[in-house]
Amino acid sequence: MDNVYEQPRQHAESLLCALTEILRAVSGNRINPKEVRFSHSSPNDIKEHQAIFKTRLLFDQPGNALKISRKDFDRPIFLASRELFDALESLAEKHLHQMVFPGSWSDKVSQEIYLLLSSGEVPDVETVSGNLALSSRSLQMKL
Repeated sequence: MDNVYEQPRQHAESLLCALTEILRAVSGNRINPKEVRFSHSSPNDIKEHQAIFKTRLLFDQPGNALKISRKDFDRPIFLASRELFDALESLAEKHLHQMVFPGSWSDKVSQEIYLLLSSGEVPDVETVSGNLALSSRSLQMKL
């Protein structure tokens, strides 16, 4: 079996539909997939699929995918903002850095305590250590 988890067809169809609509929205309807590939078999009636995707539909494929023209990647994005891009890029880099270099154990504990308090829970050493996938003794040793 190639796929460990076989996705229900509705999940694949709704995800590819959402991605198609997002591409259309950000491009002012100028980006449309060249073809749509589904890993599942074709339903008996594909009129709705054709109405939504307006392109070549392929079923029983190795995976689910949208095929998009290379020239579409050079199209301008509707309502693009350089300032917003710079702010989001900076934020993404900060989060990526935190994922790769998560900081000291005291930083992790502080963050966990903050999350617990903000969700209305009273933090204790067992809860904090459990949420960090450690025994309370291991956490105490790391601190």
